[in-house]
Amino acid sequence: HYQGRLYIRTNKGASNFRIVTAPLDDPSEASWTPFIDHDPAVKIDGMVFFARHAVIAEREGGLPALRVIEMPTGAAHRIATDEPDYTLALAANPEFDTDTVRYTYQSMITPSSVYDYQMDSRERTLLKQQEVLGGYDPAQYQAERIWATARDGTKIPVSVVYRNGFKK
Repeated sequence: HYQGRLYIRTNKGASNFRIVTAPLDDPSEASWTPFIDHDPAVKIDGMVFFARHAVIAEREGGLPALRVIEMPTGAAHRIATDEPDYTLALAANPEFDTDTVRYTYQSMITPSSVYDYQMDSRERTLLKQQEVLGGYDPAQYQAERIWATARDGTKIPVSVVYRNGFKK
């Protein structure tokens, strides 16, 4: 629900989902208006609304992404990540009247972390990161995401992590 309209995530005619809007008083399919069209390469996992923004949780090429949409203009961007292979997800965001979204992030190199992301300036702030005991230094490691081809031609993502200086 946002500004008097329902925002509905549906897989009707969209295997990876799409988002439509409908008036509060008539959410029937006949009243649906497209908001985000179906994209066979991008799965829509969910959404959260703020006073001036929507954040869409997506998955493309096996990797999660968060797309920020400025509702008054429709301008959109994805929250940038620093590593080739990772996981991220929306955290609890109970405040509606804010320009900040909270999300979690981790990779095979970066421990579980919580960030606040300012949706207008695109600045992120690390709030908390899980401590790794034993003197772990993430700068000593590299990660890659490579693709292997199965016998049937399907591309399979493979995550590889190694210590700097390792000869492949």
